[in-house]
Amino acid sequence: MFNKFLTLLFIFIFSSCLFGQQVENKSNEQITEVNFCDLLKNPNDYTDKIIRVKAIYQSFFEISKMYCSNCLQQRGTWVEFDDDFEDNTKKVYWKKLNNNSVVNVTFVGKFYTGKTFGHQNGYDSQFVVQYMESAEVISKKSINLSEAAKAKTYCQTKD
Repeated sequence: MFNKFLTLLFIFIFSSCLFGQQVENKSNEQITEVNFCDLLKNPNDYTDKIIRVKAIYQSFFEISKMYCSNCLQQRGTWVEFDDDFEDNTKKVYWKKLNNNSVVNVTFVGKFYTGKTFGHQNGYDSQFVVQYMESAEVISKKSINLSEAAKAKTYCQTKD
């Protein structure tokens, strides 16, 4: 009986140490808030860094991208989702990312550039979303760029 107690105590302490370490690492990550248009203008400044960005996210058929109506002349960024995205994001937010939806989002994740990404390698950058902090549906169906230019957006950061 005493051996079972010691074994359970050891497992509890070991598990607590592992869990505490994961939380500590996540809270120690430096997250830089970046204006999406600035991100596209200066991608090398943010490559391989954890950033927070506000943008329009759009998905349909073979598209998963984010862009901003304030800089539509620049190509958007391909979006992938980390394996733990749903676990790290409130369900009320990620449920809004239905196929064909257009959503104002605040994403936190890692930005990559330096090669091509996405469908048919059509994007110069990629953002891997670790979690989402906000989501507001603009349209439940895909929209073209002229409609996107008129869309209510909050992809600018506060200065």
